[in-house]
Amino acid sequence: MVYSNKNSVTKLKNTFLLVGILLLLTATAFIFLEEFVIVAIIAGFFLLGILLVTMLNLQYVKIAEENGRLLIRYYAVFSVNRQYESIEFPVSSLKKVEVSKYFLGLKWDVSFTVRLKQGFADYPPVCFSAIPRKERIRLINWIKGLK
Repeated sequence: MVYSNKNSVTKLKNTFLLVGILLLLTATAFIFLEEFVIVAIIAGFFLLGILLVTMLNLQYVKIAEENGRLLIRYYAVFSVNRQYESIEFPVSSLKKVEVSKYFLGLKWDVSFTVRLKQGFADYPPVCFSAIPRKERIRLINWIKGLK
């Protein structure tokens, strides 16, 4: 199975870009009308949106199972210093898949525990928040079924 959330990430980026541009244009119009209280409220919403996006850490995720190995590639969608990360391990060594939910269930971090010759290894969590909810649940159940 191969899964990628490229389409949903593209829609999310375009939506955030459009909303941000509309907020900035609206704020500009109210500056010309000298309604500075409304401008301050719009600026507050804009900053709140930026804070929410930063806290959610939305990530592009590609998961593939090939030849008995699980490959997970991911990177932050909204990032100044983008780092491309990759996790690869044999499916047979997967011991635990743990889902942590934060911010009223908006942020889902999935961490993997793998058995090695030296003991157990925990990989850093991958954020599944940018994956639509139904696909997210189905994907996590599929990964848990690999054990």
